[in-house]
Amino acid sequence: MDNKNIFYIFLAVFVLLGVSFVFGAFTTTLISPGDNTWNTSNLINFQFKCVGNYSWYNATLYIDGAVNTTYGNSTGIVKNDTTSNITITLNDKTSYLWNVECCNASGAECYLATANYTIKVDATDPSSGSITMPKSTTIFAQRSIKIKCSGEDVTSGMNYVKLKITKPSKKTIEVTLDPGKEKTFRGVDTGEAGKYLVDCTVYDAAGNTLSTEQKSFWVYYRTVKSAAPEEEPEEEIAPEEEKAPEEEGVPEEGVPVKAEKAPSKAWIWILVIIVIVLILYFVLKKKK
Repeated sequence: MDNKNIFYIFLAVFVLLGVSFVFGAFTTTLISPGDNTWNTSNLINFQFKCVGNYSWYNATLYIDGAVNTTYGNSTGIVKNDTTSNITITLNDKTSYLWNVECCNASGAECYLATANYTIKVDATDPSSGSITMPKSTTIFAQRSIKIKCSGEDVTSGMNYVKLKITKPSKKTIEVTLDPGKEKTFRGVDTGEAGKYLVDCTVYDAAGNTLSTEQKSFWVYYRTVKSAAPEEEPEEEIAPEEEKAPEEEGVPEEGVPVKAEKAPSKAWIWILVIIVIVLILYFVLKKKK
């Protein structure tokens, strides 16, 4: 092929492209919902653009390859290079394919977007959620307690759970866990005495939520077991001391009475002398 023929081929291509552009070549662009995204409403708003040289277009929405809704008439209703909307209702489902076809007013030229978008719909909350507590819900302060939260979802499946502990002081502890994973709380988490409240919210993959039934547990301070009250020892009775001689005129009760007179010392000496004299008398008499 000589250079002359190559030139004519390129010229023909440029002419065809120019004619196509002049007479209304255009494209279709999908905007929203984004590809492979979850939607938590059954009412879906599809956004797109028809871009080209025509002022108005007819637009047709395709769901899973089938015509769902056609917007337009002979004069067209979709404005060129402007974000347009088609709103429809879809049931919960893990996957829909959608696309939009833009046509000129006469319908002679029509273009779909170059690729389908996938949309996933789950407008229903998780079907169930529950908190699992240990058999004993009474512990001493700072001791450990294990809690888990689980849930189920029919359409999109479970994503995660949020577990919240409210202490007696109203302070809260919040953790995000995989569904069904056990969490241990101990130390400062269980350092206050009183009633603790346990709440959990389960989240599905689409973002729907369900709050579970509230549970609780109790924390007590550990105290030393009090012994039985000791009996008071019996009072020991001290042996009676010998009473000192009472002073004259003062009895034991302290009531004054008339004192009796003690014998005088002179009489004592007289008696002693008499005894001595008698002893001497009997001694001398015996020698004779």
